[in-house]
Amino acid sequence: MKEIVASAIAANAGAGQPSGSNGGTGTSTPATMKVVQLQNGQTLYAGAGAEFIVRTGRVLAVSNDENGIPDVTGGKDLSVGTEVALNHLLIFPAEGRGIKSSPKNTADIFVMVRGSYLLLNADGSKVAQ
Repeated sequence: MKEIVASAIAANAGAGQPSGSNGGTGTSTPATMKVVQLQNGQTLYAGAGAEFIVRTGRVLAVSNDENGIPDVTGGKDLSVGTEVALNHLLIFPAEGRGIKSSPKNTADIFVMVRGSYLLLNADGSKVAQ
């Protein structure tokens, strides 16, 4: 699964990424935030350096390894299975980590995303965007 996520994120790497320098002035243009909706059963994987802010709904932290997800608002690492607090900034230093809908979720899930990401259905198929 880790290889599938990494290759799919790499294929989408241009979407939502910073555009780099603007004409050689040494300043960079910040990437824009995109609003992504998760359905129950879906998982949103982040590319390296991506940022998420969960705006509504209940989601859990996921990872393909034992490493946590930095919650910079809360000042802690979120381990696998931890519920993510609303309006907290999560930064993903490496691929293979993300969020998934909680079995307890009853609301729409909206997430602000900066950087590359991959949205998968419960069966592992890629969600058409």
